[in-house]
Amino acid sequence: MENPQHGLPAPPPLGAAALPSGTYAGQVVLVTGGGTGLGKAVATEFARLGADLLIAGRRLGQLQAARDELAAVPGAGRVSAAVCDIRDPERVAEVFDAAQAALGLPDVLVNNAAANFPSPAEDLSPNAWRAVVDITLTGTWFMTREFGRRHLAAGTPGSIVNIGAN
Repeated sequence: MENPQHGLPAPPPLGAAALPSGTYAGQVVLVTGGGTGLGKAVATEFARLGADLLIAGRRLGQLQAARDELAAVPGAGRVSAAVCDIRDPERVAEVFDAAQAALGLPDVLVNNAAANFPSPAEDLSPNAWRAVVDITLTGTWFMTREFGRRHLAAGTPGSIVNIGAN
């Protein structure tokens, strides 16, 4: 049915899904910033699709609560959580080691971790700017590099989703 207001198809009914349950069964997905917000929402959808999940973030309490919620999603696979500041390449490697030990090599990496400061640009301090750049760009690079290195060594394919915002 056409949406008369815009000439586009009407949106799907509330609750409709683009992918059927179980689409990611047997796949391991690592989501940074997975304890809250958009990362948690992305992890929830991967859980619904049957993925085994490792959510990573800087706050243990939020990760533990999110892990418990994700494990309760109907169709979810195994769910683990790891504290990680993605600005630290050694900690990034340790998180991949933990993921491999618990779940296997991640098939999908969702780079969602970010630093945000609700502040007008002219009021943003140099330290705040460095935190934004170090987490959003440098941390994403460390995660991507580690993911790539491990897949190249294993000779396996993998997928990366980078989430960015201004």
